[in-house]
Amino acid sequence: MDHLMNTVTAPALPLTVDVRFSAPETIRNNLGPFAPKSMAYRFYAKAGHPLNIELIEVPFEHVLVSLYSPSGQFTCAITFKSKLAHFHLPVLEETGEWEMVFSHFHPLSGYGRVSLHQAGIHADSFNMAFDFSSSPGAVKSSAPKWHKGDFHMHTYVSDGNESLEHLDELCRQGGLDFYTITDHNLVVRSLRDDQQPTYSTELTLDDNGHINFIGLTEPLDIHSITKGASTVHESVELCIKAAKQQGALISLNHPFNPHTGARYNFDLSLFDTMEVCRPYREDKISIDDVRSVKAFDVLWNNGYRIFAVGGSDFHAKARSEYIRPGKPITHFWANSKSPSSVKQALKHGNSFITKECEVEYQLTEMHSGKPLMWGEDVKANTTIQFNGACPISLSWQLLLNGKVVDKVENQEAGFTLTLCEGDVARIEARNSEGNLKVFFNPVYSGQRKQMPLDWLSLKHQIESTYR
Repeated sequence: MDHLMNTVTAPALPLTVDVRFSAPETIRNNLGPFAPKSMAYRFYAKAGHPLNIELIEVPFEHVLVSLYSPSGQFTCAITFKSKLAHFHLPVLEETGEWEMVFSHFHPLSGYGRVSLHQAGIHADSFNMAFDFSSSPGAVKSSAPKWHKGDFHMHTYVSDGNESLEHLDELCRQGGLDFYTITDHNLVVRSLRDDQQPTYSTELTLDDNGHINFIGLTEPLDIHSITKGASTVHESVELCIKAAKQQGALISLNHPFNPHTGARYNFDLSLFDTMEVCRPYREDKISIDDVRSVKAFDVLWNNGYRIFAVGGSDFHAKARSEYIRPGKPITHFWANSKSPSSVKQALKHGNSFITKECEVEYQLTEMHSGKPLMWGEDVKANTTIQFNGACPISLSWQLLLNGKVVDKVENQEAGFTLTLCEGDVARIEARNSEGNLKVFFNPVYSGQRKQMPLDWLSLKHQIESTYR
């Protein structure tokens, strides 16, 4: 990463910082490579007082603003791609030269103007202080049960339009047990810890691969992590590895979206989950969602245990009638909404996704009647039995190793299947227009040998087959 220091001596506050961006026209049009860049500014601030940051006039882009104390400690980050203008830290703990670093990972031109001062706090200012020591979702364990919620949502702290208060209200109205805020490159805390099972973020360095980090345990200092990276792809993978060191789950978002889908040749072994059942019009089949579903079959047939997760990618109530909190819903089986329980359930595929469809089902071992769990690895020659029901008539499909082996069109469906060694069985249900309404993670019989497969090879295979 190119790094420029724009001041030699640190001026005292108040201070206005002008940041200028420039890139050749060919680079701005994505016709050439781009090396991540950063610019650092120092200023003198006193302990015991607040620090106020105002975005006076900035490009609405994913420019990361990282703040470091005189001792070099990463303190917080904000983004230019925010619907807010005022941010603050309530009390600074160190006196001396602070550093503010502006990092961008995609071509930009123009300038940004940022104001810093320590006098009072604006009424609409957002508190950037964040305590990771207070665990989200720290509720007492109970008997295992299904929890339902949304793993991909945004607020006005990044490019969403909704306040934390309004988002919480919408999630309550939608009957969600939990929701996870995944603002771009930032960790934002919900109003109620019992409703936020993990601290998470959507890594968004550019529009060639958006990735959720689910269950972070400490701040993610993106600027420091990506120092020395010569490409954006390298920067992304450095961030992924840093998040994995914290024990976070790595989830590939909207992978086949034509505008913000994954275009870097990612190492598939880095991922735990991938989004499916994206929001769409009910009267129109989403081709990128079809491709995501088919990609799972290829992944599972090649020995990769990357599981499905759902997220609305909600930004604003008024943005689209098709995008709402809990559309789709991810259901996961756990005895609590603690970070460890959530991550374990998603990592092992103990989950399924529904979209505006209440579903009841039983999944059992036929001869013993023993309940089975999605993501479970059963012995060879086990016969599984599924019975499901939904208030509306659906086209239910049973797939074995990616091929449809049984199909029922009704409100109810029942399937029976004996799994041989290496088999992968899954069930889905679609409405009359062909849109996905229910997607269950698979049941296995034994671990297949993992075959060499990279993301771009998989992407080409899927996109050339499903147009």
